[in-house]
Amino acid sequence: MLSLAIAPPIPITLQPIDETVLKAFALQSEALMQGAKCQKITQLTAYDFLFSFWKPNPQRCPILMAHQHLHISLRKDAPFVCWIDEADVKALESLHGKGRTTPLGAVLKKYLLGAKLEAMAGVSGEPLLHLNFTTMTDLGFRLPVTLTLELMGRFTNLILVEKTTQRIVGLFNVVTDTMSRLRQLRVGGLYALPPTPANKPLLETLVQPSTHSQACLEALKKAKTPAQWMSTIQAHYFGCAKPLLKALAERSTSAEDFIALLEQWITCPVSEKQFLLLQQGEHQRFVAFPTAWIESEKHAQEKFAVLETATVLLKTVYFKTLQQQRFTQVHKQFAKPLNQALEQLNQQLATYQNAEALQAQAKQYQTQADWLMTLLSMGALAGTHPETVSLQLENPFDEMGEIPFLLFEDLHPTKTWKQNSHWLYKQVQKLNSRLTYFASQVVLLETRLHHLETLNVHLQGIETVADFDYLRPDWEVAGLMASVDHQAKIASSKKKQKVQKIAKKPEKPAGILTVTDPHSGVEVWVGKSSQANGYLAGKALRTDDWWFHAGEGIAGSHVVVRCSGTSFGGGNQQLPNETIAFVAGLAAYYSGARESAKVPVIYTLGKFVRPIPQSYPGHVSHSHETSVLIPPQKEG
Repeated sequence: MLSLAIAPPIPITLQPIDETVLKAFALQSEALMQGAKCQKITQLTAYDFLFSFWKPNPQRCPILMAHQHLHISLRKDAPFVCWIDEADVKALESLHGKGRTTPLGAVLKKYLLGAKLEAMAGVSGEPLLHLNFTTMTDLGFRLPVTLTLELMGRFTNLILVEKTTQRIVGLFNVVTDTMSRLRQLRVGGLYALPPTPANKPLLETLVQPSTHSQACLEALKKAKTPAQWMSTIQAHYFGCAKPLLKALAERSTSAEDFIALLEQWITCPVSEKQFLLLQQGEHQRFVAFPTAWIESEKHAQEKFAVLETATVLLKTVYFKTLQQQRFTQVHKQFAKPLNQALEQLNQQLATYQNAEALQAQAKQYQTQADWLMTLLSMGALAGTHPETVSLQLENPFDEMGEIPFLLFEDLHPTKTWKQNSHWLYKQVQKLNSRLTYFASQVVLLETRLHHLETLNVHLQGIETVADFDYLRPDWEVAGLMASVDHQAKIASSKKKQKVQKIAKKPEKPAGILTVTDPHSGVEVWVGKSSQANGYLAGKALRTDDWWFHAGEGIAGSHVVVRCSGTSFGGGNQQLPNETIAFVAGLAAYYSGARESAKVPVIYTLGKFVRPIPQSYPGHVSHSHETSVLIPPQKEG
């Protein structure tokens, strides 16, 4: 039996994007993308939007492609905005598929398709990003609109505003007067920036002489610990990121040093700052330091990663991390039904395999019925009648005294001795039929268990989100996942079945890994899904190919050495020992015994391998096999 253990998903906590990142992102993006036109808007999910831009003069910025895509994610756990390329777009589409366009998506397409990006700007002290567009109305007039992105966690908003009237024409989150008395967001209403604390000015005003800044500096001089320095700044000003204050406090030996570093950081322009990725405890945090600080401490750069621009930061930290997080979510969607099916299967097997009680009861009924018929034939029960359900009679045939008494149970007092004996024989037949059924079910369940173990091996070998595409048919065939393809329902009809009979042979499945043996140069195919295993062991396997698989009872991938057209074709020449070791190592690695030091692997010619009819894909019978014991080895 299989005890399936899938590692729990790693908790991913991302630092909220602060206003420094958005200002730097807007500054760089405006310099590169100003004048670009919005060519396409794709809504991947209710929370993810993709804006595709077209630059009329790509020579102006050769580092960007002709089409550049702006990914906006409004998820409350980690909202962000980032430029991505075509490869990332394909990865997103394979992950999310084609989403439905919401009313907001329809409004964005109406106003922004064909619109020109005029400017991008951040807001001091707030995680806000303004994208200013110029679009054309139906009457041919130019209309300036602003797409405002408020990255505030669970209060994240995406708002489209007509710039001349400041009226909202589309938004992501609706905030009514019953939700907030400070600011209302609704279509047709006026847009206002998020409210700021009334008694706290921006951190940028610290360097300006005022009674408030003087009071803060005096309080800082009285503070003795770095924690008190940080709490003092947060008590007097807003718009100060905690990771930044912590990083500055770690570089300071006194309150005066902390004040000096903070003032230098405030007066340094955003364009002269670079981002560092720091490891603070168990979490990764980013801060924006002046470039002069980083260059003056080149000996300390080994402690952190330097990210030159905000675009690199957002792509490295947010986009890639969220992709990994969503990979884990998709992995759970596949692993959960597999876990449940395995648990239910093990319970059924335990029930069917525990047939000792049924066998004992059948034997007891058989013995009772035989004794009753013997007693009736000898006339020992003449003139008597069963009086109770359980009855103990003296044994008149036991001369040695080994069985002095005969015990009869489950009798029917209303029936005669002969009727009771017939009833007991019928119970024996029922129990024997049940045992026969249990034995057949055990064979079927063990076959399905082996198939699910193979699916688990393939699931553990998944490395990218795109790989789940060739696993999905296996889950649908196994009944672990509902089919989302409407054409599959049509294919089940009789009319479609007739068409399928004359259809062409299926092409090579996607879940096949192709490797070249470095020793002999032959091509090796590895099945990474159940459908791929069925193809390799069936239509693709030729008589002179060599077939490898993990030993009996071990689930895993089919590995085929393609020998046709090579010096090893026709089985005239044995594979070199180095090739056998390489291919067997692959079969051991792509099996359920991957973690073992050595794994038994069998191999034989393709002519000795036959698929089992009416069974799961990849279930075969084989003969003339040779066995080797070898450590698992991945390709490359």
